[in-house]
Amino acid sequence: MRWRRAMAAVPVLLLLLLMPAVQGEGKCPEGCQCIWKYGRQAVECQNAQLQAVPDGLDVGTQVLDLSGNELRELPAEVFRRAGLVNLQRVYLANCRLGRAALRSVPALRELKLANNPIQRVTADAFAAVPGLVKLDLSDCQILEVETAAFDALNILEILKISGNRLRELAEPTVMALRSLHNVELHANPWECDCRLRPMRDWLHRQNVPYPIAPTCHGPPRLAGRTFEQLRPEEFACRPQLLPMVRQLAVTARQNVTLTCRISAEPAASVSWFWRGQQLDNSTILPGGRRPRVVQQGGAERVSRLIIPAVSAGDADGEFVCVGANRAGDAETSFTLSVGEPEPVVQPSDAGMVAGLVVGLLLLLLVIAVCAILLVRRLRRRQDQEAKSKPPPPSGLGSVVTVETAPDDDVNPVQKPPRLTELGYGSPAVYVRSAPDLINEIDGRRPAEYGSLAGYGTAPVYGGTPVYGTTSAYGGTPMYGSSTPYGPAPGGEGSTAGYGATPVYTGGGHVNHLADESYELQQLGSPAGSELGRSADPAVYGYPGLTSACRCRSWAARSRR
Repeated sequence: MRWRRAMAAVPVLLLLLLMPAVQGEGKCPEGCQCIWKYGRQAVECQNAQLQAVPDGLDVGTQVLDLSGNELRELPAEVFRRAGLVNLQRVYLANCRLGRAALRSVPALRELKLANNPIQRVTADAFAAVPGLVKLDLSDCQILEVETAAFDALNILEILKISGNRLRELAEPTVMALRSLHNVELHANPWECDCRLRPMRDWLHRQNVPYPIAPTCHGPPRLAGRTFEQLRPEEFACRPQLLPMVRQLAVTARQNVTLTCRISAEPAASVSWFWRGQQLDNSTILPGGRRPRVVQQGGAERVSRLIIPAVSAGDADGEFVCVGANRAGDAETSFTLSVGEPEPVVQPSDAGMVAGLVVGLLLLLLVIAVCAILLVRRLRRRQDQEAKSKPPPPSGLGSVVTVETAPDDDVNPVQKPPRLTELGYGSPAVYVRSAPDLINEIDGRRPAEYGSLAGYGTAPVYGGTPVYGTTSAYGGTPMYGSSTPYGPAPGGEGSTAGYGATPVYTGGGHVNHLADESYELQQLGSPAGSELGRSADPAVYGYPGLTSACRCRSWAARSRR
């Protein structure tokens, strides 16, 4: 038993021994108590009329209570300069602090700033104390909490923000509080509209409890009702009119579109009215016209009223657009000014003609180009076919190549002299020139009545001269002729021309040389020779012609 009593007295003796040592390391400031509380070294300086954090605090202090003092301002590095880097709990309630921005307190777990005139919680207010688990901002004068104010407090579990002047709290502000399982929001003038609905929906989804249900302060239709008593769609915002054109100047008999833009949450239903009558797709306007209403969009609703064939009567009244939801309604009016249609300006005739001319010229140019290309193509094809065609076979129809002899070898026979070159008394003969296949005269047929005989011929009919015939062209008698001027022997009434040659009275003898194609040519033998006598024209049936004859047939000469 004694042994057990001795062992029980050991902790008390150790505590008595350590207390002087603690007091010796850091003296407790005046008006403060330095005690052990809940297993932590604590310094309590409540209502000590302090205006700053006291000096000389033990660096091992874990709990510091400065509530009820007039600090007014708390510098960001105040705890670091005092060496209080092990602080875990700091109570600064009712200290008349206008702002609080703590730095260099990494071990801080609980912070109480209640009953201070703090109006705004900035985005960096708690960036240096990410280990906070409990934050008390109740009964302050907070009007606004910036969106990123709680972004660093990922492990915060308890948030007290009741008793302030908050009307709304944006959803992104509370979304960073992933570990939150208790929140106090009451005693704030919450405006239960569309701006508060996201925060309310988030708390409902996260199932975050609050000991006292917050109450709506507005709008009037929801005042005094708690969050739990309202449906989500009742957190609505009254429709707001967006910028739009409300006065339109239009032309008669044209379709007109009126556009109404309204923003609301939840989306508003939009209606159109004219002269107290609601307009929809089934309405019939004067003249049997049917308007058409087209709506689209969500929170920003766009409603269009299409009026067909507008008339001057449509300007007598205003077209009213009304948007409404649970929060209320908003309306605006549209006025029309209808004018007469402008005359249609027809294009000038000169312009039309110019356009037609230009078009025709272009068409002709295209046709010409196409024709040129087609001709070139056909020629190219013909050339190709000619090149590819084989040569014709030898024999009938074959191509014969004629070689031209030199100039000195052409017509080696000496050309006879012209009649004008013949001398008197030179022997001459009739030599057949190129045959006349068209005008060649058959010498075996006697000349007809009234025909003219050629040179050296006489019309015969049964061996007697034909009545009424004359010798050709009244030719002069050849030299050596036995019949000078005067009539020739013959039939009655027949005459020979002036100096005509005597009519041949042979017994029906026909000279085959009496053709226009024969001409008298001079022989090369001298007169009186045997060759000259054999070449006498009389031998060939031309009596009365001598070798001195220098003329040839008129018909033959005229053809040549």
